[in-house]
This record gives sequence, structure tokens and C-alpha cells, in this order.
Amino acid sequence: MTGTQPFYGIGLANASGGFELRSQLGGTQWRKLSLGSKDISAFLLSPTAAWLCFEGLPDFGSFLTVDKPPVGTFNYLILNGTGMTAKATEFLATQPPGSLIICSQAGGGANKSKEALLTWAATQGWQIGDIDHKWQGYGDYNEKLMASQKLVPSALSSRLKTTPKTDN
Repeated sequence: MTGTQPFYGIGLANASGGFELRSQLGGTQWRKLSLGSKDISAFLLSPTAAWLCFEGLPDFGSFLTVDKPPVGTFNYLILNGTGMTAKATEFLATQPPGSLIICSQAGGGANKSKEALLTWAATQGWQIGDIDHKWQGYGDYNEKLMASQKLVPSALSSRLKTTPKTDN
């Protein structure tokens, strides 16, 4: 804590022994932070399960919240940013070929990352697919969950205009 401002966040351990954190500092928008080296996060829960890949922690958490898959249904790979695509393929190369399912996001960087991962996996003999239909009409899975809960994602709140209520 600095002064009277408490600091908090949520995070995942990554493959380099660091942590990928999301924190809302000083009432600002949520920020991506890394403690230690930046890297992917991987959860191998079943040697025969498909790998489900997310761009980041919020979409991973939203998937678990909404879909509630039984433990062992999937293995999970979280990129922790589209810049970690090469690290993801390096990691997947250490796994026996299976199924890779992407839960992407809207945007150019996410699309490039998705295409790179799917292309790599297909050339390595993996079965490939995506679950992007689960969030269509929104920027990503987390944004869809926030909207369904009538919560405004912080990235959208500054773009929304609100009209004060008046008693007439």
C-alpha cells in the first residue's frame, strides 16, 4: 500500500516462474503487468484432452465462469498477450499432437496470433478449431460476460454516454 491507496490484482503463474497480473491501479482501467519474466501460462490437466488457448487471463476466467467445464476436459494455454505466440508454439511442440482450440479476440493482433497458431498446429498434425462463436458481437469472451451481467467493461465505459436521470 502506498499512502492510503491499496494495490491489488489477480494473476497466474507463467512458464518462466513469473506471474502475469491484472490490476486496477488507482481506479484506472485494468492493466496488464508481469512480475518477473513475461511468458505463457499452461495447465496440463489430462494428457489426452484438447488444448484450449486464450489470449489472456480475463477471457480464460470468463470461459471457466460461463462454461464450467469439468476438470480434465481441457488443457489450457494462456498466451498472456499476442506477443507470446512464438512461445506458445515452442511449448506446444513439446506436447504430442492432439487438438488445439482457440478462443480469440477481435482485432488485428489477435487475428494474426490465431492464424499463426492454427497454421502451425495444422502443419504439425494437430486437429484445429475455434470457439469464437461464443463471443461474437462483442470484443471478446470477457466483454460478452460483462454485458450479460449488466456490467460495463472499463474499456467501453469511457465511450458510453450516460444521461443523468431526472424526476419528471
